[in-house]
Amino acid sequence: MKTHSDTFTYLLTNNTRDLGTLSNPIYNINYLQKKNNYTKITCYIDNLQAMLLTLSDITNLIYLESNLNQINSYSSKTKATSNILCVINRNIQESSGANYQDSAVSYQAPTTPIEIGSLPDTISLKLVKANGNSVDMDTGGNIFSVKLRFVCEYEVQCGC
Repeated sequence: MKTHSDTFTYLLTNNTRDLGTLSNPIYNINYLQKKNNYTKITCYIDNLQAMLLTLSDITNLIYLESNLNQINSYSSKTKATSNILCVINRNIQESSGANYQDSAVSYQAPTTPIEIGSLPDTISLKLVKANGNSVDMDTGGNIFSVKLRFVCEYEVQCGC
C-alpha cells in the first residue's frame, strides 16, 4: 500500500457566509473529487485575520470555535473533545478621541495540525471570549477571515 493525499483549501469570511449570522456564520462546503476512503484528515489554519474595530470590552484572549471536533483532544469546558481551532491574543490600542479601542487579531501557524474524523458538509465558525460568550461581529465594521486547508490521506494498492 502506498499513501497519497488530496488537499482542499477554503477561504471563509463571516460576511460571505451561506447561513447563520455575522457572529456565527455557517458555510456549505463543496469538495471537488472527494474520495470516501480517507484514512486520516488533518485541518490546518493557514491564516486568520480579524478586525474588531468596535468591540467595546477589553477581552484579550479570543478563541476560534467550530463544529470540527479534534480527535484525541480534550476540553475542560465541554468535558469532551475540543472544538477550539486556535487561541489568539488581541492587540488593543486606545482610539484617540473615541470611546472604544481599535484592535485586530492575527494568527498564522500552517504547521499546527488539527486531526478531524471526517470532512464536514458545513463548517460553522465563531469567535468566542474566554468566558464562552460570542464576540459580537454584527456591530460596526467587525469582520474575520480564515484560510483552512484539509489534507486527506488515503491508501492505494501499489502495482509494483
